[in-house]
Amino acid sequence: MYKHVNLIRSIAWSFHRSTGIDWKELFSEATAAYFQGLKFHRERHGIELHDPKKGGETTWIYQWVTSEMINFCKKEQKCKYVKGIDDWVLTTTFPDPFQEINPPLLNLSQDTREIVQMVLQDPHRYALPPRKAIGQIRKDLREIKKWSWTRIETGMRNLRSELKEPISV
Repeated sequence: MYKHVNLIRSIAWSFHRSTGIDWKELFSEATAAYFQGLKFHRERHGIELHDPKKGGETTWIYQWVTSEMINFCKKEQKCKYVKGIDDWVLTTTFPDPFQEINPPLLNLSQDTREIVQMVLQDPHRYALPPRKAIGQIRKDLREIKKWSWTRIETGMRNLRSELKEPISV
């Protein structure tokens, strides 16, 4: 296992970056998948993992662990669906979301306010893993709001910097 820990770690990290699932959880699942694969290979073939006639050892490990991680992530995404957001959206109305939720948000720039308002008006649309949500926001700014790519990138950069600053009340 120690010989392949970096491979397992890199597979878990790639899934963490693409899905947003906790890295420690993904690493433990990848490790479990690795040991499950070793056991399966020994029981099925009666030999150790590496058989030079059938391909490289790390190739087999990568394929096995990746397929198990895909299955895990599919199950995880089904379980982590945002429940109750329909009730929240239907029962809550915001005439001006910035005044109702957090008055200091009035100090944001116009583009940042538009991005936040777009997300608050349809939270269901952006209830995705972080990277996919950011991609969806960029796509909507381009297609719905007709923003240029430069304006989108500047707006997203401003959003990050303006919301990171401590908000004074």
